[in-house]
Amino acid sequence: MNTIPRFRKSLTLLFLFIILININGIAQQTQVSGQVLEAETNESLPGVNVTIKGTLFGTVSDENGNFSINTDVPVPYVLIFSFIGYGKEELQVTTSMDHVIIIMQTRAVLGQEVVISASRVEENIMASPVTIEKMTSRDVKQIPTANFYDGLYMIKGIDMNVHSLTFRFPNA
Repeated sequence: MNTIPRFRKSLTLLFLFIILININGIAQQTQVSGQVLEAETNESLPGVNVTIKGTLFGTVSDENGNFSINTDVPVPYVLIFSFIGYGKEELQVTTSMDHVIIIMQTRAVLGQEVVISASRVEENIMASPVTIEKMTSRDVKQIPTANFYDGLYMIKGIDMNVHSLTFRFPNA
């Protein structure tokens, strides 16, 4: 009769041991830390984006180029290092790593040609597919009405709400 409670006790301990092993395996964190350097001068690069590929987790290198990222993402995963003016670098992570050195190469990115021109009339407004009425200061001076607000009645698309004798509110 004494063996049954011992058996239950050992079975319970075995069950708890198995559960603890599974929880430890599921919640295993990995830590990767290191420094990001420029290839030509070996100077540190501050502000480099460090992200885990396919996730939203990431960090940014500090003013000395050092970074550290702790995550619950199961290994293996890939860290992506990106910075404006430099090519992307990738690092395959299988275990926790310390003192990783990432060397980034400069890369020129060619954009499309940009043409800047000046004009007194904004072409993009005049080329839009809607009706546009323009009123210049000369047009305001030549309005054949007693005041400016009475002249707004003449512009297409403007309604004047008259609330009192002297208070008019334009509505487009």
